[in-house]
Amino acid sequence: MSTVDKMLIKGIRSFDPENKNVITFFKPLTLIVGPNGAGKTTIIECLKLSCSGELPPNARSGHSFIHDPKVAGETETKGQIKLRFKTAAGKDVVCVRSFQLTQKASKMEYKAIESVLQTINPHTGEKVCLSYRCADMDREIPALMGVSKAILENVIFVHQDEANWPLQDPSTLKKKFDDIFSATRYTKALEVIKKLHKEQAQEIKTYKLIRRVKSRLADLEKDLDEKKKANDNELEMAWDCYMDANDRWKDIEAKIKAMQGIKDGILKRIEEKKNELDSSEHQMTNVNLSHIDERERHLKKEIERKESQLSQRQFESIIPQMQNEIFSVDQKIRAVNSEKDIMTADSADRVMLSHKKAELENRKKKHKKMFDDLKDKIRKVLKGRVPLDKDVKKEITQALRAVGAEFDDMNAKYRDAEKEVNMLQIKIQEVNGNLSKHRKDLESNIILLMV
Repeated sequence: MSTVDKMLIKGIRSFDPENKNVITFFKPLTLIVGPNGAGKTTIIECLKLSCSGELPPNARSGHSFIHDPKVAGETETKGQIKLRFKTAAGKDVVCVRSFQLTQKASKMEYKAIESVLQTINPHTGEKVCLSYRCADMDREIPALMGVSKAILENVIFVHQDEANWPLQDPSTLKKKFDDIFSATRYTKALEVIKKLHKEQAQEIKTYKLIRRVKSRLADLEKDLDEKKKANDNELEMAWDCYMDANDRWKDIEAKIKAMQGIKDGILKRIEEKKNELDSSEHQMTNVNLSHIDERERHLKKEIERKESQLSQRQFESIIPQMQNEIFSVDQKIRAVNSEKDIMTADSADRVMLSHKKAELENRKKKHKKMFDDLKDKIRKVLKGRVPLDKDVKKEITQALRAVGAEFDDMNAKYRDAEKEVNMLQIKIQEVNGNLSKHRKDLESNIILLMV
Protein backbone atom coordinates (compact mmCIF):
# COMPACT_ATOMS: atom_id res chain seq x y z
CA MET A 1 0.00 0.00 0.00
CA SER A 2 1.29 3.48 -0.87
CA THR A 3 1.76 6.02 1.94
CA VAL A 4 2.66 9.77 2.09
CA ASP A 5 5.63 10.61 4.32
CA LYS A 6 6.56 14.30 3.98
CA MET A 7 5.75 17.34 1.85
CA LEU A 8 7.66 20.60 1.35
CA ILE A 9 5.72 23.70 0.26
CA LYS A 10 7.35 26.92 -0.88
CA GLY A 11 5.77 29.88 -2.73
CA ILE A 12 2.27 28.36 -2.98
CA ARG A 13 -0.65 30.63 -2.12
CA SER A 14 0.07 32.18 1.31
CA PHE A 15 3.24 30.12 1.88
CA ASP A 16 6.31 32.36 1.69
CA PRO A 17 8.52 31.65 -1.36
CA GLU A 18 11.64 32.23 0.71
CA ASN A 19 10.82 29.77 3.51
CA LYS A 20 10.61 25.99 3.32
CA ASN A 21 7.55 24.67 5.05
CA VAL A 22 7.80 20.92 5.72
CA ILE A 23 4.79 18.88 6.80
CA THR A 24 5.25 15.36 8.20
CA PHE A 25 2.37 12.89 7.90
CA PHE A 26 2.12 10.49 10.82
CA LYS A 27 0.64 7.02 10.91
CA PRO A 28 -2.06 5.92 11.20
CA LEU A 29 -3.67 9.38 11.34
CA THR A 30 -2.60 13.00 10.85
CA LEU A 31 -4.86 15.90 11.89
CA ILE A 32 -4.33 19.38 10.37
CA VAL A 33 -5.76 22.08 12.63
CA GLY A 34 -5.59 25.86 12.25
CA PRO A 35 -7.63 29.05 11.85
CA ASN A 36 -9.21 30.14 8.63
CA GLY A 37 -6.64 31.26 6.09
CA ALA A 38 -3.84 29.31 7.78
CA GLY A 39 -3.36 27.12 4.66
CA LYS A 40 -5.10 23.85 5.58
CA THR A 41 -6.82 23.67 2.20
CA THR A 42 -3.57 24.60 0.48
CA ILE A 43 -1.97 21.45 1.92
CA ILE A 44 -4.71 19.27 0.38
CA GLU A 45 -4.39 21.20 -2.90
CA CYS A 46 -0.63 20.61 -2.96
CA LEU A 47 -1.10 16.89 -2.28
CA LYS A 48 -3.59 16.69 -5.15
CA LEU A 49 -1.40 18.71 -7.51
CA SER A 50 1.69 16.62 -6.68
CA CYS A 51 -0.09 13.32 -7.28
CA SER A 52 -2.44 14.15 -10.18
CA GLY A 53 -1.12 17.39 -11.69
CA GLU A 54 -4.58 19.01 -11.46
CA LEU A 55 -4.85 22.62 -10.27
CA PRO A 56 -7.51 23.35 -7.64
CA PRO A 57 -10.76 25.06 -8.62
CA ASN A 58 -10.77 28.84 -8.87
CA ALA A 59 -6.99 28.86 -9.39
CA ARG A 60 -7.39 30.97 -12.53
CA SER A 61 -5.06 28.72 -14.54
CA GLY A 62 -2.46 28.86 -11.77
CA HIS A 63 -2.36 32.66 -11.39
CA SER A 64 -4.00 32.60 -7.95
CA PHE A 65 -2.29 29.35 -6.89
CA ILE A 66 1.29 30.71 -6.89
CA HIS A 67 2.31 33.37 -4.33
CA ASP A 68 1.46 36.83 -5.69
CA PRO A 69 4.61 38.75 -6.83
CA LYS A 70 2.98 42.03 -5.83
CA VAL A 71 2.66 40.85 -2.23
CA ALA A 72 6.32 39.79 -2.24
CA GLY A 73 7.35 43.04 -3.87
CA GLU A 74 8.90 41.16 -6.78
CA THR A 75 8.21 40.83 -10.50
CA GLU A 76 8.61 37.10 -10.35
CA THR A 77 7.93 34.41 -7.74
CA LYS A 78 8.70 30.69 -7.83
CA GLY A 79 6.78 27.94 -6.15
CA GLN A 80 7.79 24.38 -5.40
CA ILE A 81 6.17 21.27 -3.99
CA LYS A 82 8.20 18.23 -2.90
CA LEU A 83 6.34 15.12 -1.86
CA ARG A 84 8.00 12.03 -0.53
CA PHE A 85 5.91 8.86 -0.57
CA LYS A 86 6.28 5.12 -0.67
CA THR A 87 5.09 3.35 -3.78
CA ALA A 88 2.78 0.34 -3.74
CA ALA A 89 5.95 -1.78 -3.89
CA GLY A 90 7.37 -0.02 -0.77
CA LYS A 91 10.00 2.02 -2.63
CA ASP A 92 10.80 5.62 -1.54
CA VAL A 93 10.13 8.22 -4.22
CA VAL A 94 10.27 12.04 -4.14
CA CYS A 95 8.08 14.02 -6.51
CA VAL A 96 9.25 17.56 -7.28
CA ARG A 97 7.04 20.06 -9.09
CA SER A 98 8.20 23.65 -9.68
CA PHE A 99 6.24 26.65 -10.94
CA GLN A 100 6.86 30.26 -11.87
CA LEU A 101 4.59 33.31 -11.92
CA THR A 102 5.92 36.43 -13.68
CA GLN A 103 4.42 39.91 -13.68
CA LYS A 104 4.32 41.24 -17.24
CA ALA A 105 3.40 44.74 -18.32
CA SER A 106 -0.29 44.03 -18.71
CA LYS A 107 -0.76 40.52 -17.32
CA MET A 108 0.73 37.73 -15.26
CA GLU A 109 2.26 34.65 -16.83
CA TYR A 110 2.03 31.21 -15.13
CA LYS A 111 4.43 28.42 -16.08
CA ALA A 112 5.24 24.92 -14.80
CA ILE A 113 9.01 24.85 -15.09
CA GLU A 114 10.16 21.48 -13.71
CA SER A 115 8.81 17.98 -12.93
CA VAL A 116 11.24 15.51 -11.40
CA LEU A 117 11.05 12.09 -9.76
CA GLN A 118 13.86 11.22 -7.37
CA THR A 119 14.63 7.62 -6.42
CA ILE A 120 17.47 5.95 -4.55
CA ASN A 121 19.63 3.36 -6.28
CA PRO A 122 19.42 0.26 -4.06
CA HIS A 123 22.93 -0.87 -5.04
CA THR A 124 24.88 2.38 -4.61
CA GLY A 125 22.54 4.39 -2.37
CA GLU A 126 22.81 7.42 -4.68
CA LYS A 127 19.87 9.61 -5.62
CA VAL A 128 18.65 9.25 -9.18
CA CYS A 129 16.64 12.07 -10.72
CA LEU A 130 14.39 11.55 -13.72
CA SER A 131 12.88 14.55 -15.50
CA TYR A 132 9.41 14.21 -17.02
CA ARG A 133 6.99 16.28 -18.94
CA CYS A 134 3.94 17.23 -16.90
CA ALA A 135 1.64 14.86 -18.80
CA ASP A 136 4.04 11.95 -18.27
CA MET A 137 4.39 12.80 -14.58
CA ASP A 138 0.61 12.92 -14.21
CA ARG A 139 0.42 9.32 -15.49
CA GLU A 140 3.51 8.01 -13.70
CA ILE A 141 2.70 8.98 -10.08
CA PRO A 142 -0.78 7.32 -9.89
CA ALA A 143 0.77 4.20 -11.42
CA LEU A 144 3.52 4.20 -8.73
CA MET A 145 0.98 4.74 -5.96
CA GLY A 146 -1.28 2.00 -7.32
CA VAL A 147 -4.32 4.29 -7.30
CA SER A 148 -6.15 5.72 -10.29
CA LYS A 149 -6.09 9.44 -10.97
CA ALA A 150 -9.87 9.65 -10.61
CA ILE A 151 -9.74 8.28 -7.06
CA LEU A 152 -6.93 10.69 -6.14
CA GLU A 153 -8.94 13.65 -7.47
CA ASN A 154 -12.46 12.74 -6.34
CA VAL A 155 -11.96 10.62 -3.19
CA ILE A 156 -8.58 10.92 -1.49
CA PHE A 157 -7.62 14.54 -2.22
CA VAL A 158 -11.02 15.95 -3.12
CA HIS A 159 -11.21 19.73 -2.73
CA GLN A 160 -13.72 21.12 -0.28
CA ASP A 161 -15.36 23.13 -3.05
CA GLU A 162 -15.90 19.90 -4.98
CA ALA A 163 -16.79 17.66 -2.05
CA ASN A 164 -20.51 17.75 -2.92
CA TRP A 165 -20.04 16.12 -6.34
CA PRO A 166 -22.27 13.11 -5.35
CA LEU A 167 -25.18 15.62 -5.40
CA GLN A 168 -24.51 16.84 -8.94
CA ASP A 169 -26.63 16.08 -12.03
CA PRO A 170 -26.89 12.43 -13.13
CA SER A 171 -24.68 12.76 -16.23
CA THR A 172 -21.82 14.34 -14.27
CA LEU A 173 -22.30 11.84 -11.43
CA LYS A 174 -22.19 8.92 -13.89
CA LYS A 175 -18.99 10.25 -15.42
CA LYS A 176 -17.41 10.59 -11.97
CA PHE A 177 -18.37 7.04 -10.99
CA ASP A 178 -17.21 5.69 -14.35
CA ASP A 179 -13.83 7.36 -13.81
CA ILE A 180 -13.55 6.14 -10.21
CA PHE A 181 -14.51 2.54 -10.89
CA SER A 182 -12.83 2.46 -14.33
CA ALA A 183 -16.19 1.60 -15.83
CA THR A 184 -15.17 2.97 -19.20
CA ARG A 185 -12.21 0.64 -19.29
CA TYR A 186 -14.43 -2.19 -18.10
CA THR A 187 -16.98 -1.38 -20.83
CA LYS A 188 -14.24 -1.27 -23.44
CA ALA A 189 -12.91 -4.55 -22.10
CA LEU A 190 -16.41 -6.04 -22.37
CA GLU A 191 -16.67 -4.77 -25.93
CA VAL A 192 -13.29 -6.27 -26.74
CA ILE A 193 -14.31 -9.55 -25.09
CA LYS A 194 -17.58 -9.61 -27.03
CA LYS A 195 -15.74 -8.86 -30.24
CA LEU A 196 -13.19 -11.57 -29.48
CA HIS A 197 -15.99 -13.96 -28.58
CA LYS A 198 -17.74 -13.20 -31.89
CA GLU A 199 -14.50 -13.61 -33.84
CA GLN A 200 -13.75 -16.83 -31.95
CA ALA A 201 -17.24 -18.14 -32.75
CA GLN A 202 -16.69 -17.22 -36.40
CA GLU A 203 -13.30 -18.95 -36.34
CA ILE A 204 -14.87 -22.04 -34.76
CA LYS A 205 -17.58 -22.00 -37.42
CA THR A 206 -14.93 -21.57 -40.12
CA TYR A 207 -12.87 -24.37 -38.55
CA LYS A 208 -15.91 -26.65 -38.49
CA LEU A 209 -16.62 -25.73 -42.10
CA ILE A 210 -13.01 -26.52 -42.98
CA ARG A 211 -13.29 -29.83 -41.19
CA ARG A 212 -16.47 -30.63 -43.12
CA VAL A 213 -14.80 -29.57 -46.35
CA LYS A 214 -11.75 -31.69 -45.52
CA SER A 215 -13.99 -34.66 -44.66
CA ARG A 216 -15.97 -34.20 -47.86
CA LEU A 217 -12.74 -33.82 -49.78
CA ALA A 218 -11.36 -37.00 -48.21
CA ASP A 219 -14.59 -38.85 -49.11
CA LEU A 220 -14.41 -37.52 -52.68
CA GLU A 221 -10.78 -38.51 -52.96
CA LYS A 222 -11.54 -41.97 -51.56
CA ASP A 223 -14.50 -42.40 -53.92
CA LEU A 224 -12.39 -41.14 -56.80
CA ASP A 225 -9.60 -43.58 -55.91
CA GLU A 226 -12.08 -46.45 -55.72
CA LYS A 227 -13.62 -45.49 -59.05
CA LYS A 228 -10.19 -45.09 -60.58
CA LYS A 229 -9.16 -48.52 -59.29
CA ALA A 230 -12.40 -50.11 -60.53
CA ASN A 231 -12.05 -48.33 -63.85
CA ASP A 232 -8.40 -49.36 -64.10
CA ASN A 233 -9.36 -52.98 -63.34
CA GLU A 234 -12.16 -52.96 -65.89
CA LEU A 235 -9.94 -51.23 -68.40
CA GLU A 236 -7.17 -53.73 -67.73
CA MET A 237 -9.59 -56.65 -68.14
CA ALA A 238 -11.05 -55.12 -71.31
CA TRP A 239 -7.58 -54.41 -72.59
CA ASP A 240 -6.48 -58.00 -71.84
CA CYS A 241 -9.58 -59.33 -73.60
CA TYR A 242 -8.93 -56.97 -76.49
CA MET A 243 -5.27 -58.01 -76.69
CA ASP A 244 -6.23 -61.70 -76.53
CA ALA A 245 -8.89 -61.19 -79.18
CA ASN A 246 -6.46 -59.12 -81.22
CA ASP A 247 -3.81 -61.82 -80.93
CA ARG A 248 -6.37 -64.45 -81.90
CA TRP A 249 -7.54 -62.29 -84.73
CA LYS A 250 -3.98 -61.81 -85.91
CA ASP A 251 -3.45 -65.58 -85.70
CA ILE A 252 -6.66 -66.13 -87.66
CA GLU A 253 -5.64 -63.56 -90.24
CA ALA A 254 -2.20 -65.16 -90.48
CA LYS A 255 -3.81 -68.58 -90.87
CA ILE A 256 -6.26 -67.17 -93.44
CA LYS A 257 -3.34 -65.67 -95.32
CA ALA A 258 -1.48 -68.96 -95.05
CA MET A 259 -4.57 -70.84 -96.24
CA GLN A 260 -5.03 -68.31 -98.99
CA GLY A 261 -1.46 -69.00 -100.02
CA ILE A 262 -2.15 -72.73 -99.87
CA LYS A 263 -5.33 -72.15 -101.85
CA ASP A 264 -3.45 -70.14 -104.43
CA GLY A 265 -0.85 -72.90 -104.61
CA ILE A 266 -3.56 -75.53 -104.98
CA LEU A 267 -5.30 -73.47 -107.66
CA LYS A 268 -1.98 -73.02 -109.39
CA ARG A 269 -1.33 -76.74 -109.21
CA ILE A 270 -4.89 -77.42 -110.40
CA GLU A 271 -4.25 -75.09 -113.33
CA GLU A 272 -1.00 -76.88 -114.04
CA LYS A 273 -2.78 -80.23 -113.78
CA LYS A 274 -5.49 -78.95 -116.11
CA ASN A 275 -2.83 -77.90 -118.54
CA GLU A 276 -1.17 -81.27 -118.20
CA LEU A 277 -4.56 -82.94 -118.61
CA ASP A 278 -5.29 -80.93 -121.72
CA SER A 279 -1.90 -81.86 -123.06
CA SER A 280 -2.48 -85.48 -122.19
CA GLU A 281 -5.93 -85.40 -123.71
CA HIS A 282 -4.48 -83.82 -126.81
CA GLN A 283 -1.87 -86.56 -126.95
CA MET A 284 -4.51 -89.19 -126.22
CA THR A 285 -6.70 -87.73 -128.96
CA ASN A 286 -3.83 -87.86 -131.39
CA VAL A 287 -2.97 -91.39 -130.42
CA ASN A 288 -6.54 -92.64 -130.62
CA LEU A 289 -7.18 -90.98 -133.98
CA SER A 290 -4.12 -92.50 -135.51
CA HIS A 291 -5.09 -95.84 -134.10
CA ILE A 292 -8.61 -95.43 -135.38
CA ASP A 293 -7.32 -94.31 -138.75
CA GLU A 294 -5.05 -97.31 -138.81
CA ARG A 295 -7.92 -99.50 -137.82
CA GLU A 296 -10.12 -97.83 -140.37
CA ARG A 297 -7.55 -98.48 -143.08
CA HIS A 298 -7.25 -101.98 -141.87
CA LEU A 299 -11.01 -102.33 -141.95
CA LYS A 300 -11.11 -100.85 -145.44
CA LYS A 301 -8.51 -103.33 -146.51
CA GLU A 302 -10.50 -106.03 -144.80
CA ILE A 303 -13.59 -104.78 -146.56
CA GLU A 304 -11.84 -104.77 -149.85
CA ARG A 305 -10.55 -108.24 -149.12
CA LYS A 306 -14.01 -109.36 -148.12
CA GLU A 307 -15.49 -107.70 -151.16
CA SER A 308 -12.95 -109.47 -153.29
CA GLN A 309 -13.79 -112.64 -151.43
CA LEU A 310 -17.43 -111.88 -151.86
CA SER A 311 -16.88 -111.15 -155.46
CA GLN A 312 -14.92 -114.26 -155.71
CA ARG A 313 -17.11 -116.28 -153.47
CA GLN A 314 -20.30 -114.41 -154.18
CA PHE A 315 -21.10 -113.43 -150.57
CA GLU A 316 -23.35 -110.55 -151.57
CA SER A 317 -25.84 -111.47 -148.93
CA ILE A 318 -23.29 -110.81 -146.16
CA ILE A 319 -22.36 -107.27 -147.31
CA PRO A 320 -25.29 -105.46 -145.66
CA GLN A 321 -24.59 -107.23 -142.39
CA MET A 322 -20.95 -106.15 -142.44
CA GLN A 323 -21.89 -102.58 -143.20
CA ASN A 324 -24.17 -102.59 -140.18
CA GLU A 325 -21.33 -103.92 -138.06
CA ILE A 326 -19.04 -101.17 -139.35
CA PHE A 327 -21.64 -98.51 -138.47
CA SER A 328 -22.15 -100.05 -135.03
CA VAL A 329 -18.41 -100.07 -134.36
CA ASP A 330 -18.21 -96.45 -135.45
CA GLN A 331 -21.05 -95.54 -133.04
CA LYS A 332 -19.36 -97.37 -130.17
CA ILE A 333 -16.09 -95.54 -130.86
CA ARG A 334 -17.91 -92.20 -130.67
CA ALA A 335 -19.72 -93.18 -127.43
CA VAL A 336 -16.44 -94.29 -125.88
CA ASN A 337 -14.79 -91.01 -126.78
CA SER A 338 -17.73 -89.06 -125.30
CA GLU A 339 -17.67 -91.09 -122.08
CA LYS A 340 -13.92 -90.64 -121.92
CA ASP A 341 -14.34 -86.82 -122.13
CA ILE A 342 -17.08 -86.83 -119.50
CA MET A 343 -15.06 -89.01 -117.14
CA THR A 344 -11.98 -86.84 -117.62
CA ALA A 345 -13.93 -83.68 -116.69
CA ASP A 346 -15.64 -85.43 -113.75
CA SER A 347 -12.38 -86.75 -112.39
CA ALA A 348 -10.84 -83.23 -112.29
CA ASP A 349 -13.95 -81.78 -110.61
CA ARG A 350 -14.02 -84.61 -108.08
CA VAL A 351 -10.38 -84.08 -107.17
CA MET A 352 -10.92 -80.32 -106.72
CA LEU A 353 -14.14 -80.87 -104.76
CA SER A 354 -12.51 -83.38 -102.43
CA HIS A 355 -9.67 -80.93 -101.75
CA LYS A 356 -12.15 -78.13 -101.07
CA LYS A 357 -14.23 -80.29 -98.76
CA ALA A 358 -11.18 -81.36 -96.77
CA GLU A 359 -9.98 -77.75 -96.50
CA LEU A 360 -13.44 -76.56 -95.46
CA GLU A 361 -13.69 -79.20 -92.76
CA ASN A 362 -10.26 -78.30 -91.39
CA ARG A 363 -11.19 -74.60 -91.29
CA LYS A 364 -14.50 -75.35 -89.55
CA LYS A 365 -12.72 -77.41 -86.91
CA LYS A 366 -10.06 -74.71 -86.28
CA HIS A 367 -12.68 -71.97 -86.20
CA LYS A 368 -14.83 -73.94 -83.75
CA LYS A 369 -11.82 -74.65 -81.53
CA MET A 370 -10.77 -70.95 -81.51
CA PHE A 371 -14.34 -69.84 -80.82
CA ASP A 372 -14.66 -72.32 -77.91
CA ASP A 373 -11.35 -71.07 -76.45
CA LEU A 374 -12.46 -67.44 -76.61
CA LYS A 375 -16.10 -67.99 -75.66
CA ASP A 376 -15.65 -67.23 -71.92
CA LYS A 377 -13.65 -64.06 -72.57
CA ILE A 378 -16.11 -62.91 -75.22
CA ARG A 379 -18.96 -63.52 -72.77
CA LYS A 380 -17.16 -61.38 -70.13
CA VAL A 381 -16.53 -58.59 -72.60
CA LEU A 382 -20.11 -58.67 -73.94
CA LYS A 383 -21.65 -59.05 -70.45
CA GLY A 384 -22.80 -62.67 -70.70
CA ARG A 385 -23.88 -62.56 -74.37
CA VAL A 386 -22.27 -64.72 -77.07
CA PRO A 387 -22.95 -63.43 -80.61
CA LEU A 388 -22.92 -65.36 -83.84
CA ASP A 389 -19.59 -66.15 -85.49
CA LYS A 390 -20.09 -63.56 -88.19
CA ASP A 391 -20.88 -60.81 -85.59
CA VAL A 392 -17.99 -61.48 -83.15
CA LYS A 393 -15.63 -58.87 -84.56
CA LYS A 394 -18.38 -56.27 -84.79
CA GLU A 395 -19.59 -56.88 -81.20
CA ILE A 396 -16.06 -56.79 -79.73
CA THR A 397 -15.32 -53.55 -81.61
CA GLN A 398 -18.51 -51.96 -80.26
CA ALA A 399 -17.71 -53.15 -76.69
CA LEU A 400 -14.21 -51.71 -76.98
CA ARG A 401 -15.63 -48.37 -78.15
CA ALA A 402 -18.09 -48.36 -75.21
CA VAL A 403 -15.26 -49.07 -72.74
CA GLY A 404 -13.19 -46.31 -74.34
CA ALA A 405 -16.11 -43.87 -74.08
CA GLU A 406 -16.66 -44.83 -70.43
CA PHE A 407 -12.96 -44.37 -69.77
CA ASP A 408 -13.03 -40.93 -71.39
CA ASP A 409 -16.09 -40.00 -69.29
CA MET A 410 -14.42 -41.18 -66.09
CA ASN A 411 -11.25 -39.33 -67.06
CA ALA A 412 -13.29 -36.13 -67.62
CA LYS A 413 -14.99 -36.59 -64.22
CA TYR A 414 -11.60 -37.15 -62.67
CA ARG A 415 -10.29 -33.90 -64.18
CA ASP A 416 -13.41 -32.04 -62.93
CA ALA A 417 -12.97 -33.54 -59.46
CA GLU A 418 -9.29 -32.58 -59.52
CA LYS A 419 -10.22 -28.99 -60.44
CA GLU A 420 -12.76 -28.93 -57.57
CA VAL A 421 -10.11 -30.29 -55.21
CA ASN A 422 -7.67 -27.56 -56.31
CA MET A 423 -10.34 -24.87 -55.75
CA LEU A 424 -11.13 -26.29 -52.31
CA GLN A 425 -7.44 -26.36 -51.44
CA ILE A 426 -7.14 -22.70 -52.49
CA LYS A 427 -10.16 -21.85 -50.30
CA ILE A 428 -8.64 -23.84 -47.42
CA GLN A 429 -5.40 -21.89 -47.80
CA GLU A 430 -7.34 -18.62 -47.77
CA VAL A 431 -9.30 -19.72 -44.71
CA ASN A 432 -6.06 -20.82 -42.99
CA GLY A 433 -4.54 -17.43 -43.80
CA ASN A 434 -7.59 -15.64 -42.40
CA LEU A 435 -7.53 -17.97 -39.39
CA SER A 436 -3.87 -17.23 -38.69
CA LYS A 437 -4.58 -13.51 -39.13
CA HIS A 438 -7.53 -13.72 -36.71
CA ARG A 439 -5.36 -15.62 -34.26
CA LYS A 440 -2.67 -12.96 -34.44
CA ASP A 441 -5.31 -10.25 -33.97
CA LEU A 442 -6.77 -12.24 -31.08
CA GLU A 443 -3.37 -12.61 -29.44
CA SER A 444 -2.66 -8.90 -29.87
CA ASN A 445 -6.10 -8.01 -28.46
CA ILE A 446 -5.54 -10.35 -25.50
CA ILE A 447 -2.15 -8.74 -24.87
CA LEU A 448 -3.73 -5.27 -25.03
CA LEU A 449 -6.51 -6.44 -22.72
CA MET A 450 -3.99 -7.82 -20.23
CA VAL A 451 -2.04 -4.57 -20.39
